[in-house]
Amino acid sequence: MVQSRQCMNGQEDSSRNQTRLQIRVLRRLADVEALRSTWSGMQSHPNADIDFFSLIVRTRPEIVRPHVIVVFEEGRPITIVAGRLEENQLEIKIGYKTIWRPKVRQLTIVYGGCMGETSHDVDDLIVRQLFQFLREEQADLLSWSGLPWSSRLKELVRSVPGILCRDYLARPSEHWTMTLPASLEEFLEQKMNKKHRYWAKRAMRMLEKDFPGAVRYACLTRPDEVDKLFEDTVRVARKTYQWGLGVGFQDNLENRQRLQLAAEKGWLAGYVLYLKDEPIAFWLCTVYGDTVHLNFTGYVPDFRKYEIGTALFLRMVGEMSVRKVKRLDFGLGSAFYKERFGDGKFTETTMFAFAPTGRGILLNALRLLTQAPAELARKVLLRLKLEQKIKKLWRTQVTPNQEKKLEGATNS
Repeated sequence: MVQSRQCMNGQEDSSRNQTRLQIRVLRRLADVEALRSTWSGMQSHPNADIDFFSLIVRTRPEIVRPHVIVVFEEGRPITIVAGRLEENQLEIKIGYKTIWRPKVRQLTIVYGGCMGETSHDVDDLIVRQLFQFLREEQADLLSWSGLPWSSRLKELVRSVPGILCRDYLARPSEHWTMTLPASLEEFLEQKMNKKHRYWAKRAMRMLEKDFPGAVRYACLTRPDEVDKLFEDTVRVARKTYQWGLGVGFQDNLENRQRLQLAAEKGWLAGYVLYLKDEPIAFWLCTVYGDTVHLNFTGYVPDFRKYEIGTALFLRMVGEMSVRKVKRLDFGLGSAFYKERFGDGKFTETTMFAFAPTGRGILLNALRLLTQAPAELARKVLLRLKLEQKIKKLWRTQVTPNQEKKLEGATNS
């Protein structure tokens, strides 16, 4: 686990005199690279790894430049906040449907991007610099993902802006983790009751029973396997509801380069399930330190009854246990399978804050007026235990439409 002195997981009891602290903002990748040894010693999440951060800044056309805050104490860098300035679009959604997408200049703090030491003085200094940047009209809004729900830093981001610039829609999100056992058998015995063990083993046998000799599992990890992994993953992803929504794994240069970087760094674990050499399910994972992070998943809907996603997940758990990986991170958001298998969780959120300018205030007002009714409806559905049913119905409406598009593309 990350030490309590790091930004995201605790506070030092004693605060230091702010006169001993200085702050610097890095706006060029060359300056970021000069900080490599310090950054590498602080990073604990793959999204904030210096090489991954640099790759994203170079790859995404909407990114204007890095915006990395470094706090120094008596000339020694003690805290890094990894961010980037983007020419982006603020998505206003109702459920899965985007109804409004205005262009904005956005300052984004990446997930896991607050690294190093912390104190009340450090937090105050960081937040003051961020909102000074907004006040100077250099950005329309700030977006900070992965803030612990009960942290002081989150409360500062929420309360420091004026009432017209605050985020009133931020909501808590569960982030599940799982302690990996020594073996798959131990996982099945210790994590599941008899009924669930039968269900899990059945999921692993069903496909092989109906397609004897045609089922094959593969784990692709090497740089020379990236092209095949990418192509086979895209073939499955195109048939999922996530593809129809424009989320999940997409066929683009960034994802190919992410896989290539992960393979070169020794992080990549790409699990694919094949039926007669045709890919039908995938899990893309990043092994970072002693934790395996689940990044993307998908399966061909025609094989839903075989629960192939679960079968491939259990295969991955077994192999990671053999590799002595200690923990599995399910990633952002809640889902039934995460609650079923997870044994640890924490609560986090994504916070927005808007610039104290006419444009910033207008953006916040329109976002609030548009999404507040949808958020209220979501809470009602959640209380009535209907939210997941509505989501499932929405997904089934997306997938067939996407398949029709694919047929048209194939015939053209």
